[in-house]
Amino acid sequence: MAGRRILIYSAQEIVREACLEQMDVSPDISGIDVAAAPEECLQKAADAFFDAVIIDDAPDLAANLRKQQFMRPILLLSSEADIESFDDNVDVTDVIAKPFKLSSFLPRLYQCICQYESADTKGFVIGNFSFQPLTKNVSFADGKEIKLTEKEAEILVFLYHAKGKLVDRNTLLSEVWGYNAGVTTHTLETHMYRLRQKIDTDEENPIIITEVGGYRIDEEFLKD
Repeated sequence: MAGRRILIYSAQEIVREACLEQMDVSPDISGIDVAAAPEECLQKAADAFFDAVIIDDAPDLAANLRKQQFMRPILLLSSEADIESFDDNVDVTDVIAKPFKLSSFLPRLYQCICQYESADTKGFVIGNFSFQPLTKNVSFADGKEIKLTEKEAEILVFLYHAKGKLVDRNTLLSEVWGYNAGVTTHTLETHMYRLRQKIDTDEENPIIITEVGGYRIDEEFLKD
């Protein structure tokens, strides 16, 4: 967990301070930022990298973060304890019911991050192949194996975590290449073409779908 960066949103200073107090003493967290307004939270999540966002009693903000294509864990502090009770567009990783014991706060946060990262450690299945991000190996059901480049692997992992939702080109560029002025959409399109050549074995049923503004994995290939 070393080196994790966390963003906290709460309109209540007492909640922000309580969360900060817990995380300030953790050696596993290297950076913490806070936001007192939803707009501030959205802007900070867009401008900087965070491993997770903690949101206090604002499920709509969670939905807006997902629309903004923040794919990493969101921990919601709420009076609603059951994740199933929220609208479908409120895609949060976990919900902690208020009031809660501060001693349970960090373990739940760590669990959220580990769940997100587990796919990048254990691998995952898309359609007729399995992928191991650590080795960048793709293993098809018929026994064929290929290896992706680092950028191809990062693109595939990010699209996988998007769970079939459209990811715009600018988001992919910033997530995979960082804020590098020398990288253009042509660079992304070239890598996307090469990735498709490797994993899309059926031209009539492509795994990666191109839509206006970006790319997504067809949900059909993400079913267990």
